[in-house]
Amino acid sequence: TTHFSAEDLAALINEDGTVNVDLEGIAYSPDAVWLASEGSGTVGDITRNVASLNFLFAVNQQGTITQVVTLPEAVNDIQLRFGFEGVAYDDGKLVVAFQRAWGAEPNPR
Repeated sequence: TTHFSAEDLAALINEDGTVNVDLEGIAYSPDAVWLASEGSGTVGDITRNVASLNFLFAVNQQGTITQVVTLPEAVNDIQLRFGFEGVAYDDGKLVVAFQRAWGAEPNPR
C-alpha cells in the first residue's frame, strides 16, 4: 500500500462533485465492498500521460470509502494504460486481474 495523498484525491474529483474512476470489478469481504478502478495512462508516453493510478477502494455499508490501496511504487513506475480489470476476495486476500502484462516482465502480474 502506498500513501493516498490529498493531491491524488483532488485529481479524482470533478468541479461538479462527480468522480473520475473507471470501475472494473467488485468483490465482497466480511468488512467491506472492494471496488477496482483501472488507472489511466502510460508512464513515459506523452500522448497518454498517467492521469490516475490503479486503485482498490474499500467501501462500507454507508457508501463511505474507508481505505484506498494502490500498487507499490515500483509497479506504478511502469504503469501502462492496461490496468485493473477485476478484483476477487478469498480467504482473507484480495487479488486483482490486469488487462494485460506490463512491459517485458518475466512473470507478469
